[in-house]
Formats: sequence, C-alpha cells, structure tokens
Amino acid sequence: MATLPESENWEAGVYQFETTDPVQGGPDGIDNLPNKQLANRTAYLKAHLEDLRTSVEAVGVEGQNALWIAVEQALAFAGLLEQELQRNQTVRHQEGVITLQNRGIIRGCGLSASTTANRNLNIAPGAVFMRGREWGSGAEENAASVPSNSGDETGSAQAYLVEIGGTLRLAVTGLNEDAPTDALVIATLTIPAGSTGSSDPNLGNVNVTTTARTEPDWPWVQSSPVYAQQDFANVMGGSDYHLDFDVIGYDGGQPPTLVVAEEDRAANTFRAYLTGTADNVRCRYVAHLMNQ
Repeated sequence: MATLPESENWEAGVYQFETTDPVQGGPDGIDNLPNKQLANRTAYLKAHLEDLRTSVEAVGVEGQNALWIAVEQALAFAGLLEQELQRNQTVRHQEGVITLQNRGIIRGCGLSASTTANRNLNIAPGAVFMRGREWGSGAEENAASVPSNSGDETGSAQAYLVEIGGTLRLAVTGLNEDAPTDALVIATLTIPAGSTGSSDPNLGNVNVTTTARTEPDWPWVQSSPVYAQQDFANVMGGSDYHLDFDVIGYDGGQPPTLVVAEEDRAANTFRAYLTGTADNVRCRYVAHLMNQ
C-alpha cells in the first residue's frame, strides 16, 4: 500500500469534503487532500523541532528552559495533529468494496427426490435470472446426486444451477461444501447423520429447503431486491455521513445503481439496495463525515 508524499509546509487550513466532491484516490485525489495537509503540517513541525534541538546548547540555562517549554508545546501540538490525521484515515473517511449477486427464480425449478435412482434429485421445468438475463431450465430426472452422510452429526449440501456449454444444469455440492460463486443456489439440503445410499436411498430423511429469491415479474418488478449490509471498521460520529458509490464492474443487464434510504443508515453500518438487472456487481464505497 502506497503512502502519501509529505512536504515541510505549514498549510493555511485543512480542506473540508463537500457533498459534491467526486470519489478520487491517489496522491493528488480529493479523498487524500485533508490527510496530506495534516501530514505536511506534521513534517513542518518536525523539521523545526530538529532545528531547535541542534541550537539549544548555544544558549544559556534560561534560554534552554524557554526553548524546552516551546519544544514541549510543539510536541503536544504535533501529537494532536497525528491524532487528527489518524482519525481522518480511520474514522472520518472509510471505504471498501462490496459485491452483490442478483440471481433468482422466475418460475418453476422445483426439486424432488427420484423414485428410480439412488439418492438422486429431479428438477421441474422453469426459468431463472442470472448474469443479467433470463434463462430457461428444462425438466430433468436424476439430474444430480445427493451426498451421503456417514458421520455422527447432521450435515448439509447445496443444490444449484450452473451454466455448462450454454445450458443450465443441476448440481449438488459435497457434504458441508459451498456452491461455486458463479452458480445460482436453488436449495439447501439438510442431511441427517447416517443418511446413506443403503439407509436412505430415496432421500426420505433429507430436508430440501428452497433458498433462492423468487421474482415472478422479473425484470419489470423486483419485490425483494438484492442488498448488501456493510459494517464500518470504526463507528462514525453519526448517520449523516456522505456516501459515494463507484461501480467497478458487473455482468450483463443494465448499468446498476445502488440506493441507500435514510432508515438504512446508522453510525456503524449501512444497507445498499441494487436496482436494475445486472449481476455480480462489484462496487467501491466511500463514506465521509468530517464534522466529528
């Protein structure tokens, strides 16, 4: 991680972020301007303190006492500046990256246990949305097998749809594993201890719980829009901070927008809702609250 360049200048003032300022990092970016000004002041004070130390022996005892008082005051002031710089970097200004997956079921795609194959799942026809577009999913018997659990504790697996050669196929993870990040998780399978091919061939003891979002009117209406809950590393001084979003990338669909309502803000967290049809949205956020 790079550090800001410093110069021995006494800055006349420290810049206050305005609500119209863009998100801009780098050594000359507006986000780093107050930190840079405080760092310059600290470098200025440090240089003058060094000058005082080299010349203190050239004066008498009274002069030395006066100089040391000035040095102590300057050091205290420099310490306050360092505290303010640290507060700017860790509290007043906070940033990070959030990722939102915009995927779900439009209709169908129900799962059922196979009656013709050991520990297999069938999937009903339907349609889903992922990667910013609608996909059709055909019916398939014995589409994926469910892992056994020969252990002493209840386990779980995930049933998911994944694109293979332009077609969506049903798959199931191994026991206590997560689905790939590019998949649409349809359901969670709760597999009790001792559920194996010999003891539970038709999955009678396995509980299938659908977990995917259901949006029957996608893309025109999304009744349960996807959101990201982001906690701050340090608590802000209030919820009236300025919040900027910069979309880094996304898959398919319309250019995404993130929205934060007043009731979704707190001093320690915020919740950002995604509008549009884009999937796998990567977004940088920057929060400012300079009056604390």
